[in-house]
Amino acid sequence: MEDVPSASKNLYNEVQTQIPKEISISEEEMKGFDILNNLNVKLDSEDTFPILLYTGGAVVVVWLASAVVGAIDSIPVVPKLLEVVGLGYIVWFSTRYLIFKKNREELSAKIEELKQQVLGSDG
Repeated sequence: MEDVPSASKNLYNEVQTQIPKEISISEEEMKGFDILNNLNVKLDSEDTFPILLYTGGAVVVVWLASAVVGAIDSIPVVPKLLEVVGLGYIVWFSTRYLIFKKNREELSAKIEELKQQVLGSDG
């Protein structure tokens, strides 16, 4: 015969009889707080709201992007179609900019111009 646990044990009573332990901060947690204190990062009250707003916005955008990518990935034809589109773009880009020296120089000039627009001029 199989061993069947007896019904005489009442798990509810066992849980109730446990006495809650006192909440204490361990040494590892204190080290974490010490590290944060040593960073000397002081946030003004005027800086806190924009930081929280941007952080919350970034979390929402990452979550939304993940949901969109998951939804697109669940459609059977779309991932393979996107792979074909990406392969086509790689072939076009390679033949357009990477084969001949003249075209590589043109690409280099475009990259330098974009860097100047983003980073600003040196002078």
